Amino acid sequence: MKMFGIDVLNRRFNSVLPVAMLTAMSAGAALATTVGNMPARPLDAFLSGLDAQCTASAQFDAFLRALREHEGEVYRLTPAAAKAVLDAPIRSAIGDIRIVEETGEYQLIEVDVTGTWREVPVESIQFWLGKSNGIAGTAVIFSPPSEPALKVFQTRIETSATQMADDPDNDIEASTGLKVEDGRAQMWCDWST
Repeated sequence: MKMFGIDVLNRRFNSVLPVAMLTAMSAGAALATTVGNMPARPLDAFLSGLDAQCTASAQFDAFLRALREHEGEVYRLTPAAAKAVLDAPIRSAIGDIRIVEETGEYQLIEVDVTGTWREVPVESIQFWLGKSNGIAGTAVIFSPPSEPALKVFQTRIETSATQMADDPDNDIEASTGLKVEDGRAQMWCDWST
């Protein structure tokens, strides 16, 4: 698989989700058709593949490449350019785009969204992008509660991590995982080299 023009695969992410938490999840949990007061927009085509060995869709890759520009050591966020590469239905799901953290080594960019992935509400997508140093990754932040996201994605991410770990071409040892932080499930891919 290719990401950012280089072949990337993954090593196993060793997460442990307590059995009690899994059994506490409701088998019939309702998945959202709205996010807040807004109709949920399906993000499946945009996020497709991230839960399968961290493979980016063409739109996701184009969006990521257009998020910022740099001249020398100066990196500028380019939200209008990033939105312009998206199909109208995906573009309408994209809200504010902003840098939420910046160091001398990377920028953490957060993109607000009004949509769903596999019918699970998504509230934002984060990108951590290095400054000429190989740092690169993304996280899909699901809206609380975390149980619907865990139900839909836990097995998918564990399978993805195992497949990536077993692939002999995984030279950069990219990683993936699913965690809960502050009541929000987060699925992440780290392609840092």
